[in-house]
Amino acid sequence: MTDAGLRVVGVAEVAPDLMARTGVLAGKTPGAATLDDVCLGLDVLDAISPYDVGQSTAVADGRVLAIEAAEGTDLMIARIAELRASGKLRLGKRRGVLVKGAKRGQDLRLDTPALGPKTIDGVAAAGLSGIAVVAGEVMIIEVDAVTKAAERHGLFIFGMERRKP
Repeated sequence: MTDAGLRVVGVAEVAPDLMARTGVLAGKTPGAATLDDVCLGLDVLDAISPYDVGQSTAVADGRVLAIEAAEGTDLMIARIAELRASGKLRLGKRRGVLVKGAKRGQDLRLDTPALGPKTIDGVAAAGLSGIAVVAGEVMIIEVDAVTKAAERHGLFIFGMERRKP
């Protein structure tokens, strides 16, 4: 409660259906190698949490491709697409995964990581295979549009539980 008697609430409390759940949210279940990349991405997000850097990373074949900073998720993804187009990043088609989750200790009432249709289109343009989100930490904006866009592009969206530190 604030001094004025107000209580700050977050999306998870007022619209819990917008928050990502565990399991396959679109497409197919990612394979073991992709899940290993997801785990690496989560480790990176955990490692950078104290520095308040970003809420996303992209990983392919055990290699970190990008870490979100001030530019935000969509521009980070665009950077991956540019690196691929320039030949500076050589990966097979549909390789790599976007990993998105809150920073450790982040107040989700004030800053909830989000995933929307524009991000799905960007992930496809960057040649990634899909997206992993931390269940209960990432809001999915326009759920039907996101799901349809992922399926149209042949991408997966997978919700995972937050791993313990």
